[in-house]
Amino acid sequence: MNKLFLIIIAILLTLPGMAQERTIRINYSYDASGNRVSRVISFSKSITKSSDSTANTKENSFTDQLGRIKIVLYPNPTKGLLTIEVTNLPDNTKGGITIADASGKLLQESTSLKSTNTIDLSNQSPGMYFLRIRAGDEVTEWKVLRE
Repeated sequence: MNKLFLIIIAILLTLPGMAQERTIRINYSYDASGNRVSRVISFSKSITKSSDSTANTKENSFTDQLGRIKIVLYPNPTKGLLTIEVTNLPDNTKGGITIADASGKLLQESTSLKSTNTIDLSNQSPGMYFLRIRAGDEVTEWKVLRE
């Protein structure tokens, strides 16, 4: 079964353009005894991480492309303030940003998307949060860590 799974993944990666446009992540969960209890395979658009030390404000930034729209999110992990930069956003494009905690509770929602957006997580406890950015018909989702 595992060999078949690996062969399928290898075939998917060798399809033309697949390795350049998609990222395949496999996450495993284990119980207290060390037994694997779940396997999650996620296919996503390629996301690049940059940690250019010359740009102090954009250290630990992540970039995603939604068609022509470029989204840069930094810093992740954050100590409180999270910045989202959106470039090449066409005029009159409807969009929004939502952030939820690990239980799915909606913490913040913005019904507009600007070129620079700031989310303040400083009053939230440390942990993982889920960020969703919508620009027109395109949606990208992020996991944000609050230190």
